[in-house]
Amino acid sequence: MTLFVLYPFLTLHMDALGLDEWEIGINQATAPIVAILGPPVAGLIADKIGNFKVVLSFITLVNAAVALLLLLVPVARETITLPANLTFEIGCDSSSSLFNIKSLDPYECSLKSSQLSTFPEHILVQCGQMCRTVEGSEVESLDAFPEFPLSINSNFSIKLKNTSYTFHAIFGTRPKFICSADDECKLASSYDTSTGSDLEFNSQDVIREFSKISFSKLELENFIESNSGVNDTFNVTEPSFRIQGPIVLDSEVHNNPTCSPISMQVDEMSVCENKCFLQMSRKAVCANDTVRKVYNVGLSFGLYTLFRLMLGFASATSFIMFEGAVLAILKQYGGDYGLQRVSATFAAIIAAPISGLLLQNYSFRPVFYLYAGLQAFSAFLTLKIDLKFKKPSENVIGHLKEVLSQLEILIFFAAMLCSGTAWGYLETFLFLFLKKLGGSQTLMGLTITVGGLFGLPFLIFSRPIIKKLGHVNVLCLGLLFYGIRYFGYSFIENPWLCLPFEALESITASLAITAAATYAVALSTLQTIASVQGMMGALYFGIGRGAGSFLGGLSIKKFGHRETFQIFGLGSFVACLLYTLTNILYLRRHSKASSGLDINNMNGLVISNGSAKLKQDNAKEQFQMKPANQDSELGYGKVNPGFEDVDGGGEDNNKFTDIPLDEDNPSTTHHNNNN
Repeated sequence: MTLFVLYPFLTLHMDALGLDEWEIGINQATAPIVAILGPPVAGLIADKIGNFKVVLSFITLVNAAVALLLLLVPVARETITLPANLTFEIGCDSSSSLFNIKSLDPYECSLKSSQLSTFPEHILVQCGQMCRTVEGSEVESLDAFPEFPLSINSNFSIKLKNTSYTFHAIFGTRPKFICSADDECKLASSYDTSTGSDLEFNSQDVIREFSKISFSKLELENFIESNSGVNDTFNVTEPSFRIQGPIVLDSEVHNNPTCSPISMQVDEMSVCENKCFLQMSRKAVCANDTVRKVYNVGLSFGLYTLFRLMLGFASATSFIMFEGAVLAILKQYGGDYGLQRVSATFAAIIAAPISGLLLQNYSFRPVFYLYAGLQAFSAFLTLKIDLKFKKPSENVIGHLKEVLSQLEILIFFAAMLCSGTAWGYLETFLFLFLKKLGGSQTLMGLTITVGGLFGLPFLIFSRPIIKKLGHVNVLCLGLLFYGIRYFGYSFIENPWLCLPFEALESITASLAITAAATYAVALSTLQTIASVQGMMGALYFGIGRGAGSFLGGLSIKKFGHRETFQIFGLGSFVACLLYTLTNILYLRRHSKASSGLDINNMNGLVISNGSAKLKQDNAKEQFQMKPANQDSELGYGKVNPGFEDVDGGGEDNNKFTDIPLDEDNPSTTHHNNNN
């Protein structure tokens, strides 16, 4: 359950920190490869200490602690969603008597064009005097002084502590346009004799308070056009427009708008100017609605990769050791492997939506805390379980050579590498693609729930399905449906339409992985089963997943998400075709799976201090296998053989059964698994 709380959302966490697809791909590619080293190291430590469950419990706690370290990684890049409206000031600057309009937005605006033939729809917010204070000026506190009557716009000085301070009363009324008879308009303060204003007007002047302004043309000041010719967007931090042509005030056209020469000098630290503030839609002026701030990308990427490698190492180790413990308990109490995976699927169905809701309503922190808490609880429960294993076989190199010398196993490994690559890309980049489509974290959690629910029937009836179709054909179906999923994702526009393709995970994951696990056992002898299972897991969960992440990140950077989905879909179809042809032309005639083991028929195992002994009169000579009491312990991925004494009789009744069992005829020895 803990895996599905956090791991499906790690790519979203990296994206939230500002890492791009290429960096995410590299990160996800390296973690599974390093994780391959975890189980052997843990095995050596367990052998040295001599207590399997203590080592497992400790590594589980380390897993929880390392996951929390990811919360310490600083943000690499931050994408800021800009306000929907731009705020501009209209007025004059100290260098010119012409009107200009300047953006007050602190973020970069990628202008759609250097010229606007018509001024966009806008709203006049307010007018008044804007006083610019010199940045860094000191503010001093003054002792109490007597009250003095102040008239608007008047200046005076008062001596306090042998220092002169100058005060200025800001305008009490907002400025207005003063338009003369010759269509010249000035932006100035309103004429009010009661305030002692220093503005003078002749009899032809008209004071106009306005509510709407429009301009015939705006031109960007100090604009240097790019010679690239790629597009017509230009990045400027503070776009300043100069009004060219007439100005329209309340539907009346004035050809020569200018600024009043009056500018109040308050003191040496500030200048007050008459300004009005306008608001307009950002989309009308700017091509961008977000801006990205870049921090120390190298530090963030390096720390996240380091912590991710540590987490992958600890997580893979604890997971595989847990898997060995689960299989041991199943054999002790006569459990079923497929039904055990059903319980794991139920955990995924419950855990993933919970994490999605936490992400959508809160943040990543509750998800990490939940993961760490569940891992700590698992570590506690592990100490309460009776787990005792014998030492594994020591002839690892010899068994590995035996595995690599069999062509059918090598073909199986190649198929698992292709499947792992297909799975690795989806595991890394599917949620990022859904996020770009506008999908919520709740939807992302539901994708795992849908895949799990549709996968339950395939897990429950996996044995009869595999018996009917054969292992290789089921694996080919998995690759085929990977291709269908990939092409389906590449065409959707609504993120919720991913759910039908997520339902196909019941075949690509639930059924295909079960077939792979049982096929690996069926291809193995007692001595080689640990090597076959270990290499299968390394190729699928390690190298395959890493290749999918790495190649996916590279392809997305060059082609984009949709094109990469189609590339991986085409690759899945090709792999399916090649494996199918190989099955028809070679495997059906030369398969050795029928003489292997059966993961669901490993009777005789007793997990205790005692030995697990089976009858094996001439099994060693016939199948070149050691008996259970010599080298058949379920330690570090090992399992016991499917050797059974059907009638309790002699050597003629000793059988090895293949996957799946013919339950109606227990004496059946061979099945064709590749039809």
